[in-house]
Amino acid sequence: MRLTRCSLKPRSYSLYFWISITIIILYMEYFSYILNTFNWHSVKCTDRPKCARILLVADPQIIGNKNEAPHFLTPFTIFDSDRYLHVTYQLAFEFVRPDIVIFLGDLMDEGHTASDIEFNNYVRRLFNIFLIHTDAAMYVKHVWLPGDNDIGGEDTVVTQQKVRRFERAFTQPSIFSHHNITFFKINRLTNNIPVYKKNREFYDTSEIFVGLSHVPMMFKPSIFVDKVSIELDI
Repeated sequence: MRLTRCSLKPRSYSLYFWISITIIILYMEYFSYILNTFNWHSVKCTDRPKCARILLVADPQIIGNKNEAPHFLTPFTIFDSDRYLHVTYQLAFEFVRPDIVIFLGDLMDEGHTASDIEFNNYVRRLFNIFLIHTDAAMYVKHVWLPGDNDIGGEDTVVTQQKVRRFERAFTQPSIFSHHNITFFKINRLTNNIPVYKKNREFYDTSEIFVGLSHVPMMFKPSIFVDKVSIELDI
């Protein structure tokens, strides 16, 4: 009996190496996100007209042009981060199939220090990442709240110029309704509470009031939180 010995040529090793790298990249950058969706808990909505699907997006903080380190990698970092946000958000959007998407502030990382040109570029990137262009998505309401990284309030001062700039980019009312739910955009950074003119009985549960704020309202008691409760009767 004659034994033969097989050996892999260097080219074969190289081929297997690059195939392995490709599979790992595809898994890490795409398939792993899809597999994770199978662990998400699905909420049934049997009576569609009487239920509301709401997707909350907290602090996306898209990368800015100035503060990334090392700075020379900023274009690549922005590309990679924007792509990651777009892919993962799209999976969440398709899973939830929301009626409303609420962005809870800190949309940008450097919005509060940006020039008008930079700010407009950040807004354009946000829309490219999060606005999905399908027939079903056309009827989804998007709500944008300002955070301290958008208009100031932590590292920098809140100014009327920053607030107006944000409101121009994301024009929408401070109060809006969906079915029997009324939403209020509360801005603790500017101490702004929307004025609600309708009367409501305290024990009337046919209408639900929801306050939306970037800064937690119940983190600790304050005069502002008490004022919100009184003004909105919640």
